[in-house]
Amino acid sequence: MSRTDAFTDDETSVHEANINLVAREGITTGCAGMYAPEAKLSAGAFKATAPDGTVYAGTDRPQGAVAALDAATGAERWRTARWRTGLALAVGDGFVAMHDRTGHVVALDPATGRVRWRRRIGATLTPPVALPDAILATTADSLYRLAP
Repeated sequence: MSRTDAFTDDETSVHEANINLVAREGITTGCAGMYAPEAKLSAGAFKATAPDGTVYAGTDRPQGAVAALDAATGAERWRTARWRTGLALAVGDGFVAMHDRTGHVVALDPATGRVRWRRRIGATLTPPVALPDAILATTADSLYRLAP
């Protein structure tokens, strides 16, 4: 691991340059010098919670939905059945982001669930990351910084 190589476990990855970019931007610090340590993650690692106490969750079963829930009571604030995602959501300043099963990155209004914008970038197995003013998303061979 050198100054330009942020992690010790990505040397054989075709994504090493993008992984190092994500580290340089401060999006991840890894764990014990590794980008993806072999440790079990709890469900809490994937919940998207806003400062106002709203929890956002998405599913692709059976028809797919994204919902906003009150963290204290569990009461549903809104739900949209239009989107299917099996990935974690990202909460940013004025948006909830998801990468859907059709290869679109979608930014939803956190108060209503309405679409603010969407971009087709291709399929992924990686959830989006919220930046202060944009969304960071990946595909198998690219890293995207998306903004309205």
